[in-house]
Amino acid sequence: MRRLLLSKGPQEYRCAPDRALLGGLRSSVRDQLEAWDVDIRATSKIVLVVDEMVGNSIDHGGGYRGASTELMVAVAVIGTDVEVSFVDPDAPESLVSELREQLANATEPPPLDAERGRGLYLIGSTLEDVLFAWEQDRGMTISGKMRGVAG
Repeated sequence: MRRLLLSKGPQEYRCAPDRALLGGLRSSVRDQLEAWDVDIRATSKIVLVVDEMVGNSIDHGGGYRGASTELMVAVAVIGTDVEVSFVDPDAPESLVSELREQLANATEPPPLDAERGRGLYLIGSTLEDVLFAWEQDRGMTISGKMRGVAG
């Protein structure tokens, strides 16, 4: 007998690259994951990962960011896994390979006083199957999943 995988979402959230909007984005993602009965500890970790992805894009994207950019986060439940993706449409292709390399090297937590490096370490230690992709008409996508955390 084949078991059906239940899916919920994806639920997409779009926002301007403005740190003042991060609180509302975090709350929206948290509320949706809680409505889907995602484990509370996993929900907190996913919300933190979303904050890091979007926050880092805002903080470090000033050199390439366009005036009308909208960043996008999506969350979905597939079976018992939560999938998370983030899209920065203005990120240059070169950034994708740079981030891939940095993630591969982020095997140890950065020093507590480090100015940089915590975001990628957090993403890599929280999500599995992390992918960085770039497409001409979409920009950069970062995606990954937490396994076995949805009820």
